[in-house]
Amino acid sequence: MAKRKDSPNQSKFEIDIISKMERSNVSVSELRTGLWAPIEKVSSTSLIYKNFIKNKRSRAISTSWGKVLVTGNILTQVHRDLLDCIFASANNIEELEGGSVAVFFNETDVLKRYGNTAGSNHTWLRTKIREIRNTSIEMEDHSKKYYAFQILEDDGAIPETGEFKIVFSSKYRNYIEGQLTIGYIDELDKLLTIQSALLRAIVRFFWTHKDASKMEIKALLTTVGYPQDSENAIRTARREIESNIDTLEKFGISTLEEEVTESGRKKIKKILYRKQEDAKITFSAPLQSLLSK
Repeated sequence: MAKRKDSPNQSKFEIDIISKMERSNVSVSELRTGLWAPIEKVSSTSLIYKNFIKNKRSRAISTSWGKVLVTGNILTQVHRDLLDCIFASANNIEELEGGSVAVFFNETDVLKRYGNTAGSNHTWLRTKIREIRNTSIEMEDHSKKYYAFQILEDDGAIPETGEFKIVFSSKYRNYIEGQLTIGYIDELDKLLTIQSALLRAIVRFFWTHKDASKMEIKALLTTVGYPQDSENAIRTARREIESNIDTLEKFGISTLEEEVTESGRKKIKKILYRKQEDAKITFSAPLQSLLSK
């Protein structure tokens, strides 16, 4: 990522928010409250979509780390993947008047990073960006602090440079300032080799833990935003995890407890995560904490 050009009248606080966004690409709270749904695309037959429509185009998730209400669109793992690819490919990050933050990038570079060899599907990329832009979020974090924001407030092409920009809203910037954030750009290519959106959501969740962590399967599914009102859906998700445990082990995630069903099938009860020593994952403290020292 190219470094930003600092304005001569930029304060230390303003420099810090840019540095924080260069060092990290998402808040820990977002990955622990199921904000980014564990699905690849929105299907009219999926339980997540049916619940979304039933609840007047809103999606509410409550976990041990907070609550989130997403309205307007379902934000999927693909939306998160693309934002991560944008951060990984950014040419520049600048603070704008009013406190919003612009990220400048080349669309072809982002698409190639995502896995689109030709890097030519710009229309699809812009559609996904605008789905993020047209989504409203209300969140209560682990400290019971309430936030309401849209992640993006603007986007557009820059003909003079051939770049595209997205603009993070001032409200989202304020939210990020007060949050523990995580950066895993150096691990992004490895993450994107995982075909399953559910597994990517699980890996992202466990990456938010600095130390070893264990969790029961059902609690894990709740935390990544998987619906709990269908036993069939839960069984399907459980089997997806069980059949891909070899993939998860490449990220330090393994079986902790198993039981054998009457049919003789092994059923995972708990999952264990141990951070891999060579994993390049960084954390950035809330800016208020940094500035008070």
